[in-house]
Amino acid sequence: MRRPALLLIPLLAACAMGNRTFTAPSVPRAQDSPDLPLCGAHFPIRAANYANVTCQRNGVTFLYPDRDHLWTFQSTGRVAVRPIRPEDFVIVSDPDGPYAFIVCPRHCPDGWSVKAGQSWTGTLTFSVSGAVQTGLAVESPKVTGDGRITAYEEITDAGVGTRFNCSLLDNPPCPMKDTMYGNPGSFSPAQHEVKFTWTLSGGDNGTASIQEWSQHFRPEGASLRPRRPR
Repeated sequence: MRRPALLLIPLLAACAMGNRTFTAPSVPRAQDSPDLPLCGAHFPIRAANYANVTCQRNGVTFLYPDRDHLWTFQSTGRVAVRPIRPEDFVIVSDPDGPYAFIVCPRHCPDGWSVKAGQSWTGTLTFSVSGAVQTGLAVESPKVTGDGRITAYEEITDAGVGTRFNCSLLDNPPCPMKDTMYGNPGSFSPAQHEVKFTWTLSGGDNGTASIQEWSQHFRPEGASLRPRRPR
């Protein structure tokens, strides 16, 4: 059952997203169905509000499961961290990318961070149809010591995905640019399940932090381009 709340949530971008400029690119949406709401059309949209929702953006249809299957969270370090719930983060259209969604805390500029001994893993699960390629990006990744940032967006039934890894212990070490990208994965435009799993770990004597993740789902016939610099 679709939730009309997706279309009624007030436009609060300035509060939720800091100093961003919310001028969405002009992209034809001729393939969109008038019977489905536009994903991420208003700000802020908490992840919990996507439960049991089917929506679309620029020819790609997204199907979100019920709340119990939408999001899982684990505190995996020796120092427990407060659980992150679907109400604690948002999924919104990226104004700098017509095929991308931003995943970040309710107040995006705050970002996520962990200290030494802290580690957590979250998995967001949904389905897409009409897309033929996926990619992910991370904004402002920072690690110290043996901290690590990892993410894997898997198209489960197609056996492909896109990965991201950032650690100073790797060879070469993570360069920690303002925006970093995972390698894209390609698949058929049929309906596929997506599992987007990310981990922040402070290791034994480090830290790790990010501002936001960005997921890209390119429809057939469109190019998958990195977001514009800010």
